[in-house]
Amino acid sequence: MGGFLSSAAAVNGWNGIVKKTILHSKRIFRGYVEFQGEIHFFAAHFLYRTG
Repeated sequence: MGGFLSSAAAVNGWNGIVKKTILHSKRIFRGYVEFQGEIHFFAAHFLYRTG
């Protein structure tokens, strides 16, 4: 019975970790997309100014 309980606790722990990781990666992805947009904006602006 102890093995079953510990594996259930491990599954619950993993579910919590996965949920946190998904939330965190969504935040990272959003930040990355905004960062990419700024880089493209500055690059286009710079190329326009120098070209």
